[in-house]
Amino acid sequence: MSVGKSVTWIDDGEKYALIGLSVKMEGTIPQGIIAPRLRVVADSRFEVPSHWKEWLGTTRSEEVEDANLFLLSKIKSERLGVLDRENQTLQHWVSLFYFGLLLASTFSTSHKPVMLTGSRSEGEVDVREQGDFEIPVPCESIPIPL
Repeated sequence: MSVGKSVTWIDDGEKYALIGLSVKMEGTIPQGIIAPRLRVVADSRFEVPSHWKEWLGTTRSEEVEDANLFLLSKIKSERLGVLDRENQTLQHWVSLFYFGLLLASTFSTSHKPVMLTGSRSEGEVDVREQGDFEIPVPCESIPIPL
């Protein structure tokens, strides 16, 4: 799935996995590198070209495009066009990041969080696989005293 040239946070020669979230927050969402190979990208767009809207479905495509928070893991790769162990590892890392975020905070999303994985080559982002998570249900938690 070609996603256009607007995604500047994935460089040519990189594979990526990301989780796109549509969250409502007051103020700005802090962004940047959280740990090696893990980063937060906020207030950026991941545009889905019209010829892929049918494959994802119009509603799902709009949900991806409306996401305002992306959890991202990426690495340089020599095998950009192949969905392989590198993609699985990136998906694993970004999933752990997401689950940690769920454990550390109380938030909910407007839509099911979407996971995409693929690569970028010659300025074009390619999606090799997509999936989603259930919408998190926010709840009050009681901190455990240390």
